[in-house]
Amino acid sequence: MKQSVLQTEYRTLEFLLWCISNQINDDKGLFYSILIEMYHNNDMKCYTIATESLRNYLRILTGNGESFLLKQPKKLENNSTLVNEEKIYTVFESIEEIKCFLPHKVRFFSEFNVLVTKHFPVENLYQAFSRKEKPNATINYRETIAFSIGETLSLIHTNLRSSVSNHTFDTRFPNNTPYVTISKLISDEHFFDSITNKALLDYSLVEFSNFNNPTLKNLIIEFSKLWNNNDFIHFDLATRNMIYWEDKVIFLDWEMCGWGDKIWDVVCCLNSILDTIYIDSSLIVQVSVNTSSPKFTQAKNMINQFLIGYFGEEELAIHLAKIEVYWMIYYLKVIVQSDNNFSKVSQTLNFFLPKNESIR
Repeated sequence: MKQSVLQTEYRTLEFLLWCISNQINDDKGLFYSILIEMYHNNDMKCYTIATESLRNYLRILTGNGESFLLKQPKKLENNSTLVNEEKIYTVFESIEEIKCFLPHKVRFFSEFNVLVTKHFPVENLYQAFSRKEKPNATINYRETIAFSIGETLSLIHTNLRSSVSNHTFDTRFPNNTPYVTISKLISDEHFFDSITNKALLDYSLVEFSNFNNPTLKNLIIEFSKLWNNNDFIHFDLATRNMIYWEDKVIFLDWEMCGWGDKIWDVVCCLNSILDTIYIDSSLIVQVSVNTSSPKFTQAKNMINQFLIGYFGEEELAIHLAKIEVYWMIYYLKVIVQSDNNFSKVSQTLNFFLPKNESIR
């Protein structure tokens, strides 16, 4: 029976001492050997990450010059996400071209649902981008990192698409969008109008019942036509899930990964850059865009560089229309709250998307 062994720092140390006393060993013996060294040298420290996850217990173990991240779900009955993440670590380790873009997996304790990975003692990119410019920072270092995020993500998508087929992962759909077929949209326009007590409906269907705006309906139809499940994607990309270490981007937290559309990962990155640098996503319909602001220029340049890194400058124009549709869908729950929100969100996003022309 699984237990919450990472609930506190004290319990985490208890768990690690249990590992030592029971000689719990990984395949290469490395983690056990390191724990023994830490214990005998009286150099074993455990602490909590400042930004505790809503989904997981996260603890850092340090000692003898080593640093590890230990992760366990807070709700142990919902353990599939961490099993999912452990699977993708295994996949990455088998692909030479991309294995350096994830932390090294040290051990998965299936009996406790605890994943142990190498920990990088560096702030995530949300923290790095949010700070004021470093005095010794190179010119345009944020744009350089944004380009690297796009370039690395494109390489990961390309390799995973051809390498994950031998492993079992779910096919997923964006969780803010009702999964309704195009035929239902077109043939049964008044279906929701005929329901008197919409409070009894699933939340996504309540949202859908608000789609009286033909423009919004057309957006949903267009999105349904474009969406495919041919790519293996992260599904939860954000600057908080990335670090920059030794001149490369490391992508973290692959719990939600599965088969979907790579443009969804692209849009999640775009939105996270925008959210980090310029506009809090929750305020997107309340804030007026000031195009003369240095932060506006910074966000727009970083978005451009990310897109160039991912698609290449020549290919980017081909994908812009699809990116715009997906980015609007990202804000679907905001859009349905008011008849005016569709145009507000669209206008704001279009300030930051490049036009079909050279964007260097």
